[in-house]
Amino acid sequence: MGILYLVYGVLCWLMFVATLMYAMFFVGDFVVPFSVNMNPYFGGAPILQSVLINFGFLALFSLQHSIMARPKFKSWWTKVIPDAIERSTFILFANSILILMYYYWHPIPNVIWRVEAQWAQILLWAIFGIGWAMVFASASMIDYFELTGLKQVWYAFKGKEMPGYTFGTPYLYSVIRHPIYFGFLLGSWSIPTMTGGHLVWSIGATIVIAIGVKLEERNLVDYFGAKYVSYKKRVPMLIPFLKF
Repeated sequence: MGILYLVYGVLCWLMFVATLMYAMFFVGDFVVPFSVNMNPYFGGAPILQSVLINFGFLALFSLQHSIMARPKFKSWWTKVIPDAIERSTFILFANSILILMYYYWHPIPNVIWRVEAQWAQILLWAIFGIGWAMVFASASMIDYFELTGLKQVWYAFKGKEMPGYTFGTPYLYSVIRHPIYFGFLLGSWSIPTMTGGHLVWSIGATIVIAIGVKLEERNLVDYFGAKYVSYKKRVPMLIPFLKF
């Protein structure tokens, strides 16, 4: 079964990479055919309908993360599926929801605000780029292969037991506790022209992150105990140099 787990894990990882890369273009509204401001099938829908559908997909994504990432659910879930592919299956579910959201997202073209000054536009796009660079860089600073499920299927393929998790605070993690989430926030809000559809995305993403951070911190304290409690006291959660 090890080879099947490995193939499955690699396919889920490829899906993760493609979906995450697409997210940057989706939010930035460039290159891709379906974006936060462009959809050839669902443009022009009533505003209330669009808001409800868009928030619905974001809520579904948040719900999936909130349930499937919890230790109690994992304990039950790994009695149904092999432990080696638990993380890969989590990624499969999460990215399937995102793909559906990309396709069914309802643009709301009404402009909420627009930054006219060219220097300010350049600055905002630079922050946008920094934010997404932080997402990719931060993921690579921790155990990226465990995060994406590749490590688990590789160990299963080799017939070895997975080592336990170790606590560390490399690079950006010594400045803020959740640089991936901070990067997402920068990449979501740093836009020169904020449309109604983009505002729904930004607000929804912020809520999803706020919920995710709280639940994730609870799990980390349960797992690492005093080490993580001390880390929380020393390092801000999301905003560098602030106790937040």
